[in-house]
Amino acid sequence: MTSPISSYSQTQDLTVSTSPAGPKLPGKPQAAASAGPAAQSPVEAVTLTAGAHASAALLDAARSAGGVDHNSVQSLRAAIASGSYHVPADKLASAIVAGLSTVKR
Repeated sequence: MTSPISSYSQTQDLTVSTSPAGPKLPGKPQAAASAGPAAQSPVEAVTLTAGAHASAALLDAARSAGGVDHNSVQSLRAAIASGSYHVPADKLASAIVAGLSTVKR
């Protein structure tokens, strides 16, 4: 199963206009805006944290990584589905022991 990741740009201008009366909600009457300078919508800005920038950098790295051999993955899936994939018991036991020896107790 694959999930597409939509593209993004490193910096995005996020400008939002708001109404002094608040957002229009379905079924609720909107208050009439008064004329003049006070009726102009204020501009709001969004600042991204260092964590958000780090997440964006990690996402870029993941997108550009070429570490998956899709042909091998497909072959393994087919072998598992057909029941022809065989793992030698001694290799499986060695891998389990090696994995357990790295676990902190």
